[in-house]
Amino acid sequence: MVQEVQPPTPNLIHQKFQDTDEMAEALRLPLRITPLVLAPYSCEAVQLNLGNIAFNFTKSVVPLRVVGPKPAEAVFFSFLLNAVDEQKFIAHNCPINRQMLFGFDSDREVDLVIADSVLYCYVAVSTILLNQYLCLMERDDLDARFLGQNQVCIPTTIGSLQVFVRELYTLVVNQTACLASLTFQRLLKEDFIPLLIQSIPPKGQLPTTSQRPLRRGDLVRQTEAFLEAHLNQPITLATVAKGIFTSQRTLTYAFDQILGISPMVYLKILRLQVVRRLLKMTVPGTRTISAIAAEHGFYSPGHFARDYKTLFGESPKETLKQSSKRTL
Repeated sequence: MVQEVQPPTPNLIHQKFQDTDEMAEALRLPLRITPLVLAPYSCEAVQLNLGNIAFNFTKSVVPLRVVGPKPAEAVFFSFLLNAVDEQKFIAHNCPINRQMLFGFDSDREVDLVIADSVLYCYVAVSTILLNQYLCLMERDDLDARFLGQNQVCIPTTIGSLQVFVRELYTLVVNQTACLASLTFQRLLKEDFIPLLIQSIPPKGQLPTTSQRPLRRGDLVRQTEAFLEAHLNQPITLATVAKGIFTSQRTLTYAFDQILGISPMVYLKILRLQVVRRLLKMTVPGTRTISAIAAEHGFYSPGHFARDYKTLFGESPKETLKQSSKRTL
């Protein structure tokens, strides 16, 4: 048995978020979360954090683009808990299905396209704790080379993992009293981590099935970087295509295949998010809403206000009012 110090009181989160930044902050992850439709954002987030292992569940009503760094001291193991249409959930440019364990390369940042209505689970295990169990179970095959693959298809064994975490999800959602028990927390780790390791067949017995990367993924990432660098500059689809040395048709097709959205709608959502962040930090009376909007390509106050409310469920004025309350 792995010896541990007394586990901390568990940190429980069960909340529905209407703000992507607030969700990232609550989960203590420096992620950029972008809705992929111009519609109100709502995402259920559930977390049970036991210090050296944290179980996280998310389910969004809209598809999401999620990018950002991972904590250096943990290894992330991710899987899906319900079915998803092919190429609707993508990790590092590879389609993900329900038979796959993925996301465990610590050298790669988070790079996801998350389908709507998918219950997605990721378990962050401290590197120290994981290595203790790998040594105890004599699984030196699960080394840096294996983890660098970032994904593995384990159709015959992943079901037990999914059943385990689904039951845990129910316990957390219901805030069951046993979660506060130190004995329960210890048993949870002692049951789950060996189950996780055993679900990965030894070297030489792994299925050869793997997902091929989507060939237009790199083009989408280049475009995202270009758009991020020009959020406060007037640009057109032709400008973007020229900037990344491709055609408008190819660019539009790539975005539709990978993100399910056009480049210019994606740009609009990015800009609306930036304006919202600025409004939340603005002291009322120091700057006007129309000036902040115009700086980010919104020159029609009426169209801007309509799109803003469609995405965030409140008007720009309401956001600014909330800003005044936070500064008091």
